Amino acid sequence: MKPVIPALRQRLRQLPRRSYALTKWRLLRRMDRDREDPIVVFCMSKTASSAIVRAAQQRLQRPVYKVHLLTPMAVAQGEANYRRTDPTARPRHILHASHLLRRPPTTEHPWAVITIVREPIGRSASDFFQSGERLGRLGDAPTTIAAFVRFATTQGIPRTIGWFDRELHVSLGINVYEHPFDPATGYAIIETPSVRLLILRQESLDVAPQALGHFLGLPEPLVLARENDAARKPYSALYNTVLSEARVTQRTLDLAYTSRFAQHFYSPAELAGFRTRWGTPSPSRPPS
Repeated sequence: MKPVIPALRQRLRQLPRRSYALTKWRLLRRMDRDREDPIVVFCMSKTASSAIVRAAQQRLQRPVYKVHLLTPMAVAQGEANYRRTDPTARPRHILHASHLLRRPPTTEHPWAVITIVREPIGRSASDFFQSGERLGRLGDAPTTIAAFVRFATTQGIPRTIGWFDRELHVSLGINVYEHPFDPATGYAIIETPSVRLLILRQESLDVAPQALGHFLGLPEPLVLARENDAARKPYSALYNTVLSEARVTQRTLDLAYTSRFAQHFYSPAELAGFRTRWGTPSPSRPPS
């Protein structure tokens, strides 16, 4: 028979894993002890943000948080969705957002914010598969391709092209479309009294180490580990099939690439390339 005290200690250690409320309380309490001004990777999901977070955490002593949502309603809805679809999940980005909502940026305690953009249809594909198993979206290849095309048109693209208006502008008061962005440079920095914002593109990650090093005040570039998370997932073969075979209509292409988002962050030549990549081939042109 185990001694009572060690057995009680073991049960207390297991409580955070079993109780979402206790996990949240403990994590918020720990984050509240941070006194350094934070680095916030605030961007839509599936934009290579995890690599930037890991690199920043390894090089810097300041707290580094990753969030996708920062409006109170969106954070509450996101948390409720996780609790409904996967009660065992402990989504750190939701818990980080809950903390940051209680400590918004000020001139005395500004945030260094890093955001990342990605072309809308490619991001929709990664987004579709990220929660595909949890939401029962994945089936055989033809069924999954059809489901992805519907998702991209009705959810993925609208979420992508509206994210800056819906989230970053509302949360931080910065309208990125009022500031120039040179696609050839691949990044831009916007300064306000309470926020310094670095905008990167996933398609331009080759310039990210230099941009991040300069933005974060490092003496050298911030090297990122190149990873392909999808390649390690159980659905990797299906994912690759969808990427190679899925094609969308002209209407969906226009939704993605005539948007203010796409026109602001990508050059005409880049947008033409995306249209060729995702468009339905003409009879005289074989699929890419």
